[in-house]
Amino acid sequence: MALAPLPALQINGKVAGFTGPHIGCETSICGACTVALDGRVVKSWSMFAVQADGPEVVTIEGLAFNGDLHPMQEAFWNQHGLQCGFCTPGMIMASRQLLERNPRPTEDEIRDGTPGMSASLLVVLETGSHGNHADLGAGR
Repeated sequence: MALAPLPALQINGKVAGFTGPHIGCETSICGACTVALDGRVVKSWSMFAVQADGPEVVTIEGLAFNGDLHPMQEAFWNQHGLQCGFCTPGMIMASRQLLERNPRPTEDEIRDGTPGMSASLLVVLETGSHGNHADLGAGR
């Protein structure tokens, strides 16, 4: 009997109890399965569970610190930077990485850095009521 390798998202959800990353399109295009693997955003549906054995895996649940939302989570909350909410965890994870790497991205850099998710980040950044863009990407 051959065993098929399981996507990391299936293992994370069933074994570790993470509920933030979701299975959306089952191709990883939509970004609902986005997590950070050693600080780099990856789509967990497109990786094998064994690849997550060892590296630090951070889901949307891991961004909050001592009960306080991460600045990017707070900005999305305050500016209603979501659509239906299903892929919001992926949007936040991708947006956080983009701003960690480039605290002042242009609109084109936002569109390239968060494909399929850029509209929500643009809403969050354009409102300007959240403070410094660099604070939004700040890691914890």
